[in-house]
Amino acid sequence: MGLISRLQTTPYAAVTFFRPVSSFSTHNINSFKQLVTVLNQHLNNRNVPYAIHIKGYFSDLKLRAVRGAQPPYPSFPELVKKQAIFNLKDVEGDAVGIFFPVYLSKLNVPGYHIHFITKDRQTGGHILETKISQATIELMPLDQITVKFPQTPEFEQSKKLNKDNLKLMLNSFGDGVQPD
Repeated sequence: MGLISRLQTTPYAAVTFFRPVSSFSTHNINSFKQLVTVLNQHLNNRNVPYAIHIKGYFSDLKLRAVRGAQPPYPSFPELVKKQAIFNLKDVEGDAVGIFFPVYLSKLNVPGYHIHFITKDRQTGGHILETKISQATIELMPLDQITVKFPQTPEFEQSKKLNKDNLKLMLNSFGDGVQPD
């Protein structure tokens, strides 16, 4: 199945052709909060989104994977109640994610939303916590956003879209969310 076919069945995706404009090495990151601090120091313009790639050795990872769902689709908080939480130790792999400024929080989680996949591409998920032994981090500021809306009756008739989801994001996405 090609990328476009997979995206057509994905409820949400942030996709870009990644061309980093800066990179740096780091080591001995002891928490996701510390990773956020390091990333914040390297964002030249915090008023634009950034695509992020982290390649390295992770000594500890706490990941989550929300299980698939079937119609009628449950709410995200209901899905999170049944998510898989798991830990990985001493693995090599890639983390990819996105930084969104707070003023764009209606389009994406404000702050950092980062996923990890092992080098062998067998295990991955949303990073809740991490310790990084050493890594190279690449950053790419994004100068535009294109939003494509579903063309379905379910989307057209949904009454669940016009509400503030910041509390949900703070409770569900971990230390990467930065509401201020």
